[in-house]
Amino acid sequence: MRNPASGRGAQIAVVEAGSSAAAAGFQAGDVVVQANGAEIADMKDLAQRLQAAGEAVVPIIVLRDNERVEIDLPA
Repeated sequence: MRNPASGRGAQIAVVEAGSSAAAAGFQAGDVVVQANGAEIADMKDLAQRLQAAGEAVVPIIVLRDNERVEIDLPA
């Protein structure tokens, strides 16, 4: 699934209990639409942007139940 408005984004399929993703606040079904201020095209794009981020915390925006949710992801 992607952002219905743009057809872009990276869907989080599974979040394992106790993982860093769960600790950050991600939920299964979230669609990542922005990372560090940049629109996300797909999962590969998300991985590249997270790898390239130099900040201690990367701001992420996900769509969850048709609402935008902000998550601060530690680098």
